[in-house]
Amino acid sequence: MTHTVSFTFKEELSATDHEGFFQAAKRLGEIPGVINLCLLRQTSAKNPFAFCITMEFSDERQYEGYCNHPLHKGFVSEQWMTKVATFQEADFETVSDWATP
Repeated sequence: MTHTVSFTFKEELSATDHEGFFQAAKRLGEIPGVINLCLLRQTSAKNPFAFCITMEFSDERQYEGYCNHPLHKGFVSEQWMTKVATFQEADFETVSDWATP
């Protein structure tokens, strides 16, 4: 399963605020079950969000453990709720029978 969250920071934040957010976000990779944590910057004018965090989980149980982990809950309350203006969360699973033509 792939967990994605696209977002835009609040306008009044400084570059230092952004850096603090990204440093805290990197720590999410320490949570058991998190695979391939990526912090991404948007490059397309077609998307209203400036950044995206993606990560993978081997199964739903790992994802639930991540959501309930104290490090994740602290990140949400201390960073996300105070610095993010808008976001869209999306979770995906692989289409196992999809084949490349």
